[in-house]
Amino acid sequence: MADLKQQTEARAPGQHAHLGWALVLISIAQLMVVLDATIANIALPYIGQDLQISQANLSWIVTGYAWPSVACCCSADASATCTAAAGSS
Repeated sequence: MADLKQQTEARAPGQHAHLGWALVLISIAQLMVVLDATIANIALPYIGQDLQISQANLSWIVTGYAWPSVACCCSADASATCTAAAGSS
């Protein structure tokens, strides 16, 4: 516990500014994902009409659209965990 406190105190003052920018960028990326999914859900009736897809199969469009977002979140989490583990040793 004391090692973590010493590492935190040893950081340069400008290093905390990078954390703020990271939070801003992650927040904007999350907003874009939610906005993109909302647009896809709103477009579903038009997609169904144009491609003549049944209502039951339209749910697969949203599911297929959400999987890449989930995959990116999982890989980002694994990357952050590995980075944090490497930084603490």
